[in-house]
Parts: sequence; C-alpha cells; structure tokens
Amino acid sequence: MKVAVALGKDRQTLYPGPFGHAPYYALVEDCRVVDVIENPYAREEGGNKPEKLKGLLAGAGRWIGRRFGHDDPDHHHHHRHHAPPPVPTQKSEAGTLAGVLEELGCASTT
Repeated sequence: MKVAVALGKDRQTLYPGPFGHAPYYALVEDCRVVDVIENPYAREEGGNKPEKLKGLLAGAGRWIGRRFGHDDPDHHHHHRHHAPPPVPTQKSEAGTLAGVLEELGCASTT
C-alpha cells in the first residue's frame, strides 16, 4: 500500500504540526520513497482542504504524521468545521522519514 508521510522543509524531518500544513509529503510504496511532492495547500485553513489533499495524495491509502487536525493543546487557533481525513491516518513519534520507514517495518539500507 502507498502511504503519504508529512515532511518539514528539509524533506527528511517529520513535520511537527497538523498533517495538512506540512510543506512536503513523501509518497512511500513497498518501503521505497517513490516521490516527494510540495503541498500547495499548506497555508490553507478548513473548507474542502481534506478533499484537496486526497487529490494531491491520490493512491495513498494511509496518511502518516505527528498530528491530525487542530486539537493539540499547543496549537493556538481553533476551527469548528474541520472535516475528518478522508483516508485512514497513523500518528508517528518518529523524528525523521527514516524513522517512519523503520516503524513501517522497512529494513534499513544504511
């Protein structure tokens, strides 16, 4: 199954904020990063953003990130009408893309 991993600006660190605000996503399939794409919706709020992300991340059967939505107590603005993600999600405490690959059971290539 292809998964989408929320990444920071360096394209290696897991993005610490809500999944939809990540500047980049790694698309991982069969334990390989097949693409890293920029998120043109990173600064958008609410509305149909989950559906836009579903289109952007087409084929990803699971989204992996540190946070989903704006329910974290350290997040300083709140939204009433966030739609739930349109695909299954997985929270990760890994700090890097390599750490997420380990969590997925992918053997290290280093």
